[in-house]
Amino acid sequence: MLAKCIQTRRGKTVGERYKFQAHWDVDTLAMVNVRNMGPVKNSFKVLVSANARMFQCQTAKEKREWIEVMDATKRRHLSKEEEEIQQPPTSPTTNPFAPAAKRQSKVEELMQGSKDEETRDLLNLIENRSEDLDVFIAQRNFEHGVGVILELKELVASIPIEQARKEAEGKLETRVQQLVEVLCGELKTTPDRSLRRGSAVLRRPVSLLIQLGQVSKACRLFLKNRSGAIEFALQQLRTEGSITLFINKLSKLFFTYLNETAGEFEISFGEINGCFSAFTVWLETEMKLFVEKISSQVFSGNTEITDVAECVSNAQTHCAQLKSRGLEVDFLLNNLLMRHIQAAIKDHRQKIIDATKLRNSEEGWRPVNMGTPQAADRLVEEMNQLGLKKFEDFRYQSCFIQLTTSSLAFTRALISHVDTCVKMVMPELEKSMLNGIFDIASCYTVFIDGCLKAERDGNKDKFQLIKQNATFLAISLFPLIEQKLKKNLSHPPRKLEELRTSFLRDISK
Repeated sequence: MLAKCIQTRRGKTVGERYKFQAHWDVDTLAMVNVRNMGPVKNSFKVLVSANARMFQCQTAKEKREWIEVMDATKRRHLSKEEEEIQQPPTSPTTNPFAPAAKRQSKVEELMQGSKDEETRDLLNLIENRSEDLDVFIAQRNFEHGVGVILELKELVASIPIEQARKEAEGKLETRVQQLVEVLCGELKTTPDRSLRRGSAVLRRPVSLLIQLGQVSKACRLFLKNRSGAIEFALQQLRTEGSITLFINKLSKLFFTYLNETAGEFEISFGEINGCFSAFTVWLETEMKLFVEKISSQVFSGNTEITDVAECVSNAQTHCAQLKSRGLEVDFLLNNLLMRHIQAAIKDHRQKIIDATKLRNSEEGWRPVNMGTPQAADRLVEEMNQLGLKKFEDFRYQSCFIQLTTSSLAFTRALISHVDTCVKMVMPELEKSMLNGIFDIASCYTVFIDGCLKAERDGNKDKFQLIKQNATFLAISLFPLIEQKLKKNLSHPPRKLEELRTSFLRDISK
């Protein structure tokens, strides 16, 4: 029964009365849900034959209660009539085709009609929203476009007729692919667009692709875009000035891009499982390309070992800034550089040994004459800066040094080699570095020891000069080398200590 509430007023008293409007049998009507669209919310329709009435509730809970009560009432009514049909006939005149069955078929027809009507309404709404989607894509208003697609997915899922729902899903999938292709175009690497504007411009299309369920595609295109941006930026860097300055700029630019990419990746994909493995693979690939680039510049064979050490140190320093993002990639950089560094150190060691042997063959054992006291002062200052604080003890007569030119050249070469090694030190290379330094030191000590034995019964002045050079090595140079190695390496230089001890014992005889 449908009645309308009419308020009445008598003085200050407000009353209510109800006016009858219509009456329907329960088994001749159907109640269907109405989706929330615009101002129409929390509504349902009552279908009676060809007529339909819409009612709106204050809350969704109230609407749900109305529908549940109506469904329960109809079920009780229909079950009661079925029980009456199943009872044996009380008279021979009973009609086997009960009116309840007819009324039940009418309800089913009403329900089917309501489904058809709801489907038509939904398809019309989907068509209208699809046209809005085309407009948003044309206007590059992708946020609203994605919102429309999400709304269309809900509408399509609520279509009651299966065949119509499948057709609508196919059309919607075509629309989704159209928008995905446009968003993917936003992530393509073009020098005149995203490569020059940084990684933040990728956040918008990446976020929209994720909302559309295209996570893997968004991740792949984002990383591909950043690879193109890094390659473009490194190509724009000009090779000018010293090699150390160029590598410093190159390393700073590369690791700044990596740091920026890592931050943007964390913002876009931080809450999505499985994406960081793709970022790790991408990071390793980019590191390999970077090492190949600097290796072709630094380890070409014509670069001084001190410049090589400076370049490696610059790359390691800039690499350390990724630790702020929680990325420990120092080991990866060192692993990629290891064979190049090892080859450079080995080559430099051999050059020092060959040069030392050549000078040894031409040694005349004459003390160094600096010519002027000022020149001698500069030499003393140079050696003090190298760490030889007692070098003044080997100076006499203002401008003479109780060492030979070979000893001075060997001192400079050995200290330079050690400083280079500790600057590029890696745990995996420490033993080979120590062995190389030992080979250089033993090359010269063996030569001096042989000269001492040869001149022991010969020229006393020459013997004394040889002994002064040997003393300088044992008490000044080798202790300084051991101190540098102990400070920067985890392995103690035992072989060098044993060499110094035995050498000192031999020259003291």
